[in-house]
Amino acid sequence: LKLVSYQGPGHVAYYSTDAFGVPTVFFNTRDGISSADSVTVTAGAHAHRNWAFDQPGIYQLGLQASGTLAGGGEVTSET
Repeated sequence: LKLVSYQGPGHVAYYSTDAFGVPTVFFNTRDGISSADSVTVTAGAHAHRNWAFDQPGIYQLGLQASGTLAGGGEVTSET
């Protein structure tokens, strides 16, 4: 899953923390959007993730999903 665009009154980050509170950042618009703004999601997995916004308001995020099909090949969603 990757972030390809965003609109909002401020910046947004998507992250998780480990047992010691150390964050792993998956998306962060503060430094622009690049191929680094992505996260791997494993089928059937369970994870807790967090969203952080530095300004109140409405945000629109453009996300694109891609994956490997069980029968082979790959697929990518529209934004």
